[in-house]
Amino acid sequence: EKKIIEDGEEKDNTSVNVKNDTVNFQLKSNVPEDLKELIEYTGNGTHDKVDVVGTIPEGEEYTLTFHDKMNSAFVVPEFFLVYLGDDMLDQTKLLELNKDYQVNFDLEDCTFEIQLDLVKLYNEGIIKDEDLGKTSITVSYNTKLKDTVTNGTFENEAWVTTSNDWETSHDTVTVDTYQIAVKKYETNHPNEEKFFLDGAVFGLYKDEACTEQIAEKTTGDEVEKGFVYFSGLEAGTYYLKELQAPEGYVCSSEVVEIVVSEESDGENIVHVSFAN
Repeated sequence: EKKIIEDGEEKDNTSVNVKNDTVNFQLKSNVPEDLKELIEYTGNGTHDKVDVVGTIPEGEEYTLTFHDKMNSAFVVPEFFLVYLGDDMLDQTKLLELNKDYQVNFDLEDCTFEIQLDLVKLYNEGIIKDEDLGKTSITVSYNTKLKDTVTNGTFENEAWVTTSNDWETSHDTVTVDTYQIAVKKYETNHPNEEKFFLDGAVFGLYKDEACTEQIAEKTTGDEVEKGFVYFSGLEAGTYYLKELQAPEGYVCSSEVVEIVVSEESDGENIVHVSFAN
């Protein structure tokens, strides 16, 4: 499974603010039950007490590999937590990089992979008999969308393989970010470009009183005449206010509520027309 962890809950999708939000991804598999097929047990002790000891003979191999294919819109993570079970706070269950697992980057079919030598982990007593087929192996990491991302839906895919040639199904999660496109135009001319107005300053806010400003932009400063774009936003409710009218026009006192829904159009763009 690949999940997004948000407020302690597992999710298949979320929306983020490109500038501020990180995303916690979690990959989860189990200690394979068929590892027991490699274990040899011996008895040590006296005639009245026998301690059964399990080891895997030298030369046997069993590698479990997490594969993670991230969308190129994401920053590739550098730091991972890998642990047994579901509690990342249990320090006794944390595995150590380059000792208990390896990380490889820039592979042909995925962004990175995490490899665990299960034979080594079993023989060192990190994986125990009671873990076989039951205990989770979990990989956790944080990342974020690149600052250049404006809007869209971005998929992340993960799967697990083993050295004895089985592969899990591929699990996919999605992260969305949104854009608000504001068009400023002369009243009665909403669709004629020659009547689109440059020089209008707009503020985007978190609150209706317009005290918590997210950004401030001027129409015409970006690519298209009469437009401003507020990009890389998470879903939610925003408030738009004109702060300065184009030269020769009267500034509006209207505050426009904009609801950015997770059910927006395919490009994740919300269009707002603001008449003068």
